Amino acid sequence: MNDTGNFGAHVHGHAYSSVVAGHHNLVIDARYGSVNLEFEKERPQPVRRALVSVLPRPSRAPVGRDAEAAALAADIAAGGLIQICGPGGIGKSTLLRHLARTVQTGPDGTVFVSRAHHQVGDLAQEIFEACYETWGYAPSAADLRGFMTGIRVTVYVDDADLAADQLRQLADLVPDATFVLASREASLLGDGVVHDLRGLDRNAAARLMSEALGRPLRDTDQAAMTALWQASGGNPLLLVRAAGLARSVRPGPDGAEIPLPGDVPHLLPSLLAQLDRPAMTVLSLLSTLRDAELATAHIRDLTGERDADGICARLAGLGLAVHGEDGYHCAPGVVAALRSRNASGFPLQWLCQYFTSWASDPATDPTRVARHSRVFERLAGMATEAGQPDLAVALGRAASPTFARSLRFDSWGRILGRGWTAARRQGDRQAEAYFVREESFRSRVTGRHVIAAALAAHAVMLMNRASDPGDAAGQPGLSEAPPEPVPGTPSEPSEDSAAVTDHMTGLDNDASEPVTHDFPDPPHPEFHFDPDPADPGPADPGSTDPGPTGQEPPPHTSYGDSGATDTSAATPGTTPTAPHAPAAAPTAAGPAAGLAGVLSTVVAAGSGLLPLLLLIVIAVIVTTVVNQQDDSPSGIAGTWEDGQGNAVTVRKSGSGSYAVRNQCGEIRLTGSDSHASGTGPLYDRYNCSSPVGQITYSITLSADGSAIELARTAQTEPGVECVTCGTLHLRRTS
Repeated sequence: MNDTGNFGAHVHGHAYSSVVAGHHNLVIDARYGSVNLEFEKERPQPVRRALVSVLPRPSRAPVGRDAEAAALAADIAAGGLIQICGPGGIGKSTLLRHLARTVQTGPDGTVFVSRAHHQVGDLAQEIFEACYETWGYAPSAADLRGFMTGIRVTVYVDDADLAADQLRQLADLVPDATFVLASREASLLGDGVVHDLRGLDRNAAARLMSEALGRPLRDTDQAAMTALWQASGGNPLLLVRAAGLARSVRPGPDGAEIPLPGDVPHLLPSLLAQLDRPAMTVLSLLSTLRDAELATAHIRDLTGERDADGICARLAGLGLAVHGEDGYHCAPGVVAALRSRNASGFPLQWLCQYFTSWASDPATDPTRVARHSRVFERLAGMATEAGQPDLAVALGRAASPTFARSLRFDSWGRILGRGWTAARRQGDRQAEAYFVREESFRSRVTGRHVIAAALAAHAVMLMNRASDPGDAAGQPGLSEAPPEPVPGTPSEPSEDSAAVTDHMTGLDNDASEPVTHDFPDPPHPEFHFDPDPADPGPADPGSTDPGPTGQEPPPHTSYGDSGATDTSAATPGTTPTAPHAPAAAPTAAGPAAGLAGVLSTVVAAGSGLLPLLLLIVIAVIVTTVVNQQDDSPSGIAGTWEDGQGNAVTVRKSGSGSYAVRNQCGEIRLTGSDSHASGTGPLYDRYNCSSPVGQITYSITLSADGSAIELARTAQTEPGVECVTCGTLHLRRTS
């Protein structure tokens, strides 16, 4: 956090870091933001560890899996490839952890790899680092295979949803290892042994239910237990949820009662209805990130809940969250259930600022950032799709050098792809050149020299265009020289532009990325959020205090997101509330706020390329001028009235991006000059601190451009009515 309380990172001391990848030395300089490629140097000589022991976290033994564990242990002893398959919640991860901690290790040890790294290259590098003291060295594929040949470790890979050719590639890189893989679908195709994990039998299900209820089952429970087992198919996750519901809503005189079979389809909605505010806030955060695992330290900082560990453990005990190796993520089906409740997601702008600050801090361990790679990918993709590509660009530029330092080059490539897509969407040629240049370095050190040359040439072309004298934002700084391009790179536009576009697009749409069917697309939580409200409490409607957002309520009816009325019997001045973020947005070290801090973060992280050397003040001024020019009335942008004194102003905030402001903030819209729409939080008219639902705006311009149709629809909590929803016809006043 900087002196003004904004997000930002100050680089103290030595700003350089150096790693060796293949035959190249990568120098990461925090001042210029990323990677410079030096010529070949002497490679480190990794030292093999005497005994490899990378075990999963301790966990309870799986109930009713003795036969499966024995069969798997026999196959592990025989070596080769073993795959455990089954649907979500069936217990694959629990069984895999149990095997890793109890089955006799391979002659050279055991390595357990969690879901943190999805691609073959990152998985192989993690196994290599488990077996060797490496000192910042990522060998080429051929060298890695040489190092790993003869090492007989047993490697357990959780969530290994890889295609058959990828599994063969991984096995070839570590040729003498035994692999035990947990996957949703069988993909070995005769290359190994597949174990299809089914539901628990009736007796095992009864034992699990007894443990979860905290009491032995009585004779009178047997019929209900049999019916519940049949309805759940013996799925352990469903049984845990049923027991959690029983503990919370069905206590009998002798303890919790077994739920009825008819309760099974409604387990998730019923459990969500019983959650208190802290638990729902944490679950809202996890659901926004979907299948991305988040450490409890970040959950604590982002939600303000001091007992984040306890809350997460309670959610896991109810079957709503999954405890992984590095934190927690949503359990299967929870995202869809929250969407059906119209629950608000976590503020996207705030999340991006937080992780931008964390990634750009020189004190942050690159390995920790790499283990949160899925978080960065999710946020960058969501920001771009929400019409806020600037957030994704800042996040990508902050994270890129850190991923390079972590030696997780697959993850590095994916964040470069997301950043490039965002830069293109934003029309930011400088940022586009940055991501292309970084990818040229990544491609070169991973042995793809042809595409690396095309990328380097394309980056120079983009730099030249960005630094055109007519483009004030592209002027280089006065005191610094731009980083040198790769030797031999042409400065003219490359004929391989199409290949470059295909390559960068492929990084953002990686076909090898696991498909997680239990995490459907979330409701759009990408609404505007003021990360530093003046007061988290409700504003006094009878005073002139500007309220939480520091603005006076408009004198006429607002067409924003504050038109909600509680129709329940709640105490006046209060409303049913959806999960929301704390009043002040923390950095990784404490509270902070401000989009300006994101700019300082980018400066601290550096930018690479010629655009980096701009005077940042000039860039900010130019951006401001452009935005002010965009405010001129055109298309749907402008001020509109309905003839009764009610008005709405639509501000153009970028190409295809608009904003509508009210006393609680802004609703961001995306579309064209003739039509745009967007979704944001719905607030009680007197309280901007707690959303009570979501409101969707749709604006359509008339054929002659003199009027608009404004349609507002809301998804609210029970007992809440949106009093400003409906369709209005307004005419332009400016």
